[in-house]
Amino acid sequence: MLDVKTAIKTAMRFVGEVFEDQPIADLRLEEVEFDESTDQWGVTVSFLRASGKNAVEIALGEEVPREYKRVWLVAATGNVTSLKNWSADVRVGA
Repeated sequence: MLDVKTAIKTAMRFVGEVFEDQPIADLRLEEVEFDESTDQWGVTVSFLRASGKNAVEIALGEEVPREYKRVWLVAATGNVTSLKNWSADVRVGA
């Protein structure tokens, strides 16, 4: 069974691998939870995606949007079951 630290590392590595062909930076852990009803870890991460902006535009203060993703992993195996967009709106009432 995955402990919380291993679930976080696995989720962050997975996101890095999925987006390896796309320019992302500053991968961060945002939150983590364990869902006892499904025996899965939910790990929310965020990153910056340059999306066409060059280094000069970024250095001059052009805003680069932070994207949030939720990764669900089976606690017993570490297998990823889903990767979805996440927003604070989804979390209301949680």
